[in-house]
Amino acid sequence: MKKERVLQLKYIWAALLPVIVCLLFICCARAEEPVSQKVVDVSVSPQVFDTGVFIEGTDVSGLSLAEGTEKAMDVLEQLLETRITFTVETPGTPLTYSYRLKNLGVTADPGPLIQQAFTYKNTAGQPADFPLELQMDEDYICGLLEAMREEEGWGLAPVSSSYYVETYSNEENLTTGGVLKRSEPEDGYEVDIAGLASAIVSKIHARDFSDFEAPVNHLEGNDEAAAVGEMILMGRYRTHYDDSGEGRRYNIWKISEKLNGAKLFAGKVFSVNDHVGERNEENGWAVAYGIEDGVYTEQYGGGICQVSSTFYNATLRAEMEPTARVPHTIAASYVPKGMDATISTGGPDFKVKNILDTNMYVIVTCNGPKSWVQVEIYGTRARDYELAFWSELASEQEMPAPIYEVNPSLGEFEKKLVRPGQKGETWEVYREKKSYDGTLLEEETLITTSTYDPIAPKYEVGSGVAIP
Repeated sequence: MKKERVLQLKYIWAALLPVIVCLLFICCARAEEPVSQKVVDVSVSPQVFDTGVFIEGTDVSGLSLAEGTEKAMDVLEQLLETRITFTVETPGTPLTYSYRLKNLGVTADPGPLIQQAFTYKNTAGQPADFPLELQMDEDYICGLLEAMREEEGWGLAPVSSSYYVETYSNEENLTTGGVLKRSEPEDGYEVDIAGLASAIVSKIHARDFSDFEAPVNHLEGNDEAAAVGEMILMGRYRTHYDDSGEGRRYNIWKISEKLNGAKLFAGKVFSVNDHVGERNEENGWAVAYGIEDGVYTEQYGGGICQVSSTFYNATLRAEMEPTARVPHTIAASYVPKGMDATISTGGPDFKVKNILDTNMYVIVTCNGPKSWVQVEIYGTRARDYELAFWSELASEQEMPAPIYEVNPSLGEFEKKLVRPGQKGETWEVYREKKSYDGTLLEEETLITTSTYDPIAPKYEVGSGVAIP
């Protein structure tokens, strides 16, 4: 019985053995499959950067992905701190400017590059550098540079040739005057902002951080004076002030200095009051006698009407167009009657229009020691004739009866003249045009009419004087 069991076990083992062997083979085959897959993964995704791998010139060989990423970020931070330095030409000493890349709006996304370097297999055995890819907005850089140009005044504007009056003045002896001159054109330059921005971008891409000069554009000065033509003396007039007091002489000099060198723009109206400004103590004018309502009164700027009247007569000879002109209430003695022009702060003004299509220039000469003032006007209109001016009395009115007022502060029978009277007069100003050989080119022409109203003399009397 025992022998039969042994035989049965042998038969069973013999039958099961092929099955067991087959199962063991299958298990071994399956056990080997994960090992094979693991080897393949290692070959595709290395654990460290390969030998000879650089990021932006920095060796990351043998570093883990995390270590290499940290090192690459440090390199990027240092790169964005790097400065672009350039010089800009300015009037005088060139100026140097320096910008960090990050302040120029430069950015970078290093992630893809780091991953590319990490998976790179250096089969050639040569160093392999992966430069960081920097992003720049050239328009943004242009905007920064434009703002800096406005703030710093980069460049030099070209200067066109022009006419100007070179003036001189001496307050001590109350003289002023000038000479008409013509300047030459001067070239200029401007910083080429677009070119500068492009150069900055190119140097950053090339990692060239050496100093350089900003590119500039040449700007040529125009010879405008030549286009305008030659300036000629078109009008001149001189008056004298021999018996003037110290304050009046000073005021004549002061307004002469202010008008000296004035430019009368083409087609525009020139105002003496606007150009000279208010006559008051704050502006440094002296007190002197001036005409006001038919009476000589002390006032700041007294006496300056002599210069405005001289100016008026010069503009007539320059064939300009007076647009505002008022005669005095009392005819001035320094010009022919009907040819004066009074001005006053907040009151009458003398205005004249330059009817030419080119500018005109004024030279006022004040000769304090010799007590005369002269106005010259220069323009571009060539003339082959001369002008003559004169005034004629057109009508008269009787002087009104005197006015008397009692002044208790006067003596009982005292009588004091406080305002001289005058008869009324109307004067007409005429012009005649002749060629230089004396040929009459234009009949006498009425230019203007001036009326000096009659003024009643005024007296103050004491209480004992019988008033008529």
